Amino acid sequence: MRVLVVDSDATSRWLFYRALKEHVVVDCASLEEARVLLKNSSFDVVFVARNLPDGDSFALLDEFKGLSFVVVCINPALERVKDAVAKGAIGYIKKPLDVDKIKEFLSRLKLEERSEGSESEIVVSGSLISKVQRITSFVSDGMPFLIYGEHGVGKSTLLRHTLVSEGVPFKVYDANVSMEKVLEAFNEGARYVVLERFDQVCSCFQERLYRCLLDESISPQVVLVFTGDPLNCVSKGTFKEELYTFFGARILEVEPLRNRKDEIPVFVEHFRHRWQEREGREPPHFSEDAMRVLLNYRWPGNVAELKSVLFDTFDRLFGVKDVVEVSDLPTELLVSRLDLSFVESLRSDVRRMIGQHPQVHRIIVDVVERVILEEALAAGGGSRVKAAELTGLHRNTITHKIKRLFGGVKWTLERWRRA
Repeated sequence: MRVLVVDSDATSRWLFYRALKEHVVVDCASLEEARVLLKNSSFDVVFVARNLPDGDSFALLDEFKGLSFVVVCINPALERVKDAVAKGAIGYIKKPLDVDKIKEFLSRLKLEERSEGSESEIVVSGSLISKVQRITSFVSDGMPFLIYGEHGVGKSTLLRHTLVSEGVPFKVYDANVSMEKVLEAFNEGARYVVLERFDQVCSCFQERLYRCLLDESISPQVVLVFTGDPLNCVSKGTFKEELYTFFGARILEVEPLRNRKDEIPVFVEHFRHRWQEREGREPPHFSEDAMRVLLNYRWPGNVAELKSVLFDTFDRLFGVKDVVEVSDLPTELLVSRLDLSFVESLRSDVRRMIGQHPQVHRIIVDVVERVILEEALAAGGGSRVKAAELTGLHRNTITHKIKRLFGGVKWTLERWRRA
């Protein structure tokens, strides 16, 4: 396996070399170097840290779509890992790194790749049952069709699951495929050819595919897989209207997880079993309140994000707690639950300050803590005991933070009112 590591931290790069001795490991420390390597070499996995000296590494996910990117991060919520997942990243690994952790992560990655398309990867329930029935109907009739949905909804997995269940031989290609490859697949016995990431296919290939389907010079048993809405691509001019019309009523959407929330408990139980199969031990259950948070969250990364959150939670809490409580959930879910109106404004301020002030983390954290303490002390009539109860902090912690955040000045309700 060829692995690229993009990280300005030399220790992290060295750990990857140590952990992956049996693989070909290439490393670099900047965005510019990464671009050169990715343009001129092929890699099976790219481990990439978020912030590089010359820019944000998430730009690579836009420039090199289709590659298997893994985010190397300290805090998944603060480093916006869910944005990377939405762009196509296959997961993340948390710092501090060690050799065993890297080896274990890569082993899991290879295991999941081998099991892709198997029944254990998909939960056919709720609205997905009707999707399977429609796919089965198209396949039985030998018709071409198009399946689309947001990133992470499970459209490709659902498609492969159905084709495998029906015993249909098929080949899968991505956006860089040539028409010769498609013809070769049919000649080698594939009954269906699946064209992934068709929203990124060039117009010349689209034109040739349309002509071949129209004059029947290739088998019509072709499936196009779209991320996003193909009709939007038509309006933008990135998807040929003639090709869209050709598929007509054979266009199938897999809805985002936020529109089928009744399936979330089924997915939770499914991924609990998956984690148990992988680890050989039973993970914690979710409390009713924690499950309610899962149900109310919008899941912009869909099923892929849900799986990532669940596996990370089980990894963190196994052997520590038997029940996952609300406080154990990732920050992003808790922020969504509280509907904090200042978050987007804060995010904008942080983007503006990053790179311009070396102490941005300390400044922002201190400001937020100071506001929380002032409001809690005011609500508690100046009582530190009451403030501790209201914030979930220990009374001694309140005292320590008052001394640090208020410059040693004794906090009083009168002083707060004057401020």
